[in-house]
Amino acid sequence: MVEISLECAIAGQAGTFDVTIQDGMKVSALRKAVKVQSEGVIKAPSLKLRLFLAKKENGAWLDGAGVAAVTVDERGNPRGFEQMDPLLWLKNANYFGENFTPGEGQVHVLVVVPEVEPERPVSAKAQRKKLLNALEWREPKRLCTGYGQDWTYQGALELVTELARPLVTHYEAWKLGYEDKQNHAINLVVGGRGTGKSRMLDEMKGLLCEAAKQ
Repeated sequence: MVEISLECAIAGQAGTFDVTIQDGMKVSALRKAVKVQSEGVIKAPSLKLRLFLAKKENGAWLDGAGVAAVTVDERGNPRGFEQMDPLLWLKNANYFGENFTPGEGQVHVLVVVPEVEPERPVSAKAQRKKLLNALEWREPKRLCTGYGQDWTYQGALELVTELARPLVTHYEAWKLGYEDKQNHAINLVVGGRGTGKSRMLDEMKGLLCEAAKQ
């Protein structure tokens, strides 16, 4: 394969840009190269691009002035130019052939770019709803599996409030864009054997719900 340089122009727009590609590649690969090497000018997906051989009926390549004079139909396709088949090789005889050499001032490919609708702003309420719909609650594995695991939790309400407060603080920091570790909620449960540490940790689901209410 030989590397070739193709001058490309977006139909209906002024200016051209150069695309470098191997002649043994297909037109579908050229579409990708056109998008990448347009340096951000083309926003549409490469699969949506339509490429046309910038050759006039007499076999001559377009030049800059010729590109400016190109007219398009109702679909935005340049009139009088052949659309390139994504399945064919660039070195196909009907396109650039085996020994293509670009000339000065030539334009080789006309690119039709579909219009990309601007993204509509999403309200904070809609974002929150989308986030909540994407979240999945997985019931944690019980830590307390012995006698009394299903007893009603007897911890003081004040303790529940204290343990929920760091979760609220973490959420508020996250809303403001602070993600450093200083804002992570870390609850440490300390006690001797049989004092209810596991039973306490089994209440974390309830703590999360309490934090959500706040």
